[in-house]
Amino acid sequence: MDNRVQIFRILADSPGTAVKKAANDAINADTAAALHAFLNTAYEEALKEDDAVATATILANAGPYTKAHAQAALDGPAWMRRNFVATVQHKTAQLDHDSATHIAAIQGANAAAAKIAYKAQEDAARAQEAAAKARSAAKEAAEWAGKAQASADQALLSAKTSSHLVSLR
Repeated sequence: MDNRVQIFRILADSPGTAVKKAANDAINADTAAALHAFLNTAYEEALKEDDAVATATILANAGPYTKAHAQAALDGPAWMRRNFVATVQHKTAQLDHDSATHIAAIQGANAAAAKIAYKAQEDAARAQEAAAKARSAAKEAAEWAGKAQASADQALLSAKTSSHLVSLR
């Protein structure tokens, strides 16, 4: 009876396919020997199979940290796969998440910096445009200043001539 209760506890933990099949086979055989054999040998072998499948599945869909650890677990002994499935995968998934978050933050910062740089380039181009317009206006102003000076010189000459004519009278 204790073996049967222990097997039902294993099934209640939602094990993998191989463990479920082996446990159900032992329960369906309904013999003390079958229950004992499951707990002493079949369970461990079925768990190894489920861990290998779980590790391979995780490897196929994981980030870089988790993939590296999953591959090491697949290449190593069964206890490494058990440890990976039970605990390590969660720690490495957090590393993958943290890494992806960091990369996204850096990319966002780079995008913001690029936006600022492009805005600065736009502002510089607009300043160059204003300077070019100012240079053109300065050239035109210089031309008008020259004309004004010529008119002033003419006025002065006329005033002198007029003054000279008045003094001759």
